[in-house]
Amino acid sequence: MNDFLFGLMIALSVGPVALMIASYGMRAGTATGVRAAIGVAAADGCHAVVAFTIGAMLAGTLASHLSLFRMVGALVLLAMGARMLWQALRDRRRTLDGDVAPPRSNRPFMAMFFVTLANPLTILLFYGYATAAAGAHRHWLLGAACVFAGSLIGQLVFAFGGGAIGRFVKSPGWLAASHVVAALVVLGYGVAGLMRV
Repeated sequence: MNDFLFGLMIALSVGPVALMIASYGMRAGTATGVRAAIGVAAADGCHAVVAFTIGAMLAGTLASHLSLFRMVGALVLLAMGARMLWQALRDRRRTLDGDVAPPRSNRPFMAMFFVTLANPLTILLFYGYATAAAGAHRHWLLGAACVFAGSLIGQLVFAFGGGAIGRFVKSPGWLAASHVVAALVVLGYGVAGLMRV
């Protein structure tokens, strides 16, 4: 149960990943947001497998290369934020030109899977949790499955929320503005990450 709650709490913390999932839901619909949410939960499950099996052996490596992990994570956030901003501005231009075709999904599962895998904060959170929960009597696979399930439920909140906003907010101007704001926040997280390196 603790593993499930850990996955749920990580998922429900609002950060760049949550904004990206909601943005997928707003831009391309709930189904696309759900695919993005599953990608994040799958990555969280992978983190859990590594943390519960060989996390103790990797502790020294993680600690000695922390600045590298932070830099890679910040660069990934900058790239995703720039991509989100470009898509938001492109979609706004298309709307103003009268071309209102729904945007393509652009592989939300894979994009969010790799963004989450590269997030250094997530790596450290999983290692810390695995160290603290080392005395728990459970199989590593069951623990990872519980983390995945908790994460998936939390991520789906953002996917369905983004999809609902996209359906109910009919003003292309408001939707474009919300996409631009989400992209700027993700870019801000990336810049803040680079400043901490």
